[in-house]
Amino acid sequence: MKPHRFWTILAFLQLALFVALWSCLSPNIRDTILCDVWLVFIAHALLAPTILICVVLTTAIALTFIAHALRNTRLGWGMRVWWAAAFLLFSAALTPVYWLIHLRRP
Repeated sequence: MKPHRFWTILAFLQLALFVALWSCLSPNIRDTILCDVWLVFIAHALLAPTILICVVLTTAIALTFIAHALRNTRLGWGMRVWWAAAFLLFSAALTPVYWLIHLRRP
């Protein structure tokens, strides 16, 4: 797999994991998606492992992007630190933005 394709998958997987985590944690969204009664019972049994997996993967992807931002030689130190801090706070929204600005070029 080419490196720029790897970063593309990671950037948009971060956003997809955030949406999945949000839909698992919001009772209204979760019950709307799982409208059948038997799906609700299955979902409640798998809810904790799903949340744990989403949190672990989201954290790992955010740390990967933080490490890349701190090692990016095209940026000055101020912008490197700014991107790292921004990933800590808003990683789900900013990973596609960082990919678009800095990683999309092969």
